[in-house]
Amino acid sequence: MTASLVLAVDAGNSKTVALVADAAGTILGAERSGCGDIYAVGVEPAVAAVMDAIGGALRAASARTDDVVAGGFCLAGVDWPEDQALWETHLGAALTQMRHCRVR
Repeated sequence: MTASLVLAVDAGNSKTVALVADAAGTILGAERSGCGDIYAVGVEPAVAAVMDAIGGALRAASARTDDVVAGGFCLAGVDWPEDQALWETHLGAALTQMRHCRVR
């Protein structure tokens, strides 16, 4: 799929949910994984949970990371500027074509 897709991720203490949508807002793929809070489980497990949810949602949408041009991320544990920078680094490395990213 070559498209301009949007990614939405909600990562919390009980679960992480990722959705992939097209420009019209139609949900093309969804996935759920574990805890995405860096303070609850640590950086590596939280990043792995978020990336697992993103990967599953992209697979469900028959899409690739390069298809994602914008993303919104509501991530538990983003309390400080360095938390936001950590996530932006991980997400930017995984989603190289994403031109718009909002992490909070």
